[in-house]
Amino acid sequence: MVIMEKVIINLDVPNKAEFEYIADMIKQGKVIAIPTDTVYGLATSIKSDINIKKIFKIKQRDERKAIPVLVNSIDMAKSIAKISKGEMEIIQKVWPGPISILFVKRKKVSNVLTSGKDTVMLRIPNDKFLNILLDLTNEPITATSANISGENSFINAEDLIARFEKEKNQPDIVVKVISAEQKQHKNKPSTLITILDKGRDTAISIIREGCISEEELLRILNNK
Repeated sequence: MVIMEKVIINLDVPNKAEFEYIADMIKQGKVIAIPTDTVYGLATSIKSDINIKKIFKIKQRDERKAIPVLVNSIDMAKSIAKISKGEMEIIQKVWPGPISILFVKRKKVSNVLTSGKDTVMLRIPNDKFLNILLDLTNEPITATSANISGENSFINAEDLIARFEKEKNQPDIVVKVISAEQKQHKNKPSTLITILDKGRDTAISIIREGCISEEELLRILNNK
């Protein structure tokens, strides 16, 4: 049985070489279990269908279910999605944060990633570790939760490793981030929404309520 590599990163004393190693492994097609501002996610480059198919195997995920993506800027989001003026107004209110938004994808985006659909789910995270990682990869990365489909998500590396260590298909690397400033990780994935842009009017439809409730989402939209 292949043993998952474990990498510990200290955010209080950042080691650039460690971040560069994780970024390089993602670019090379490794699947990395990483902590996010919600739950642990499986990260790899979106450029290779082989990499993406590895995630489906690890999660035992129905290939008809698309995989969400992390970006580090609106410009990066625009590079893989078509974003209307109405959608832009909304994303400037909810990003960065744990709210993923469904957009029409650009042709270059893999149909394996989007399960053959013409849409892609994106978000900009609010997380120091992810921001550094995305800056180094300089490309969008996958962000689906690092669990077997239908099972609970993970918020720590130890539980994740214990669950996957006997599985045939595993993440190649598991990253544990430590910091004196212990952040309260959410035990739910991001909230998924779609924006209905009808010219002058826009409306929000919640696809899946995650760590941001409908009430909190409305408060965010009204306060900004």
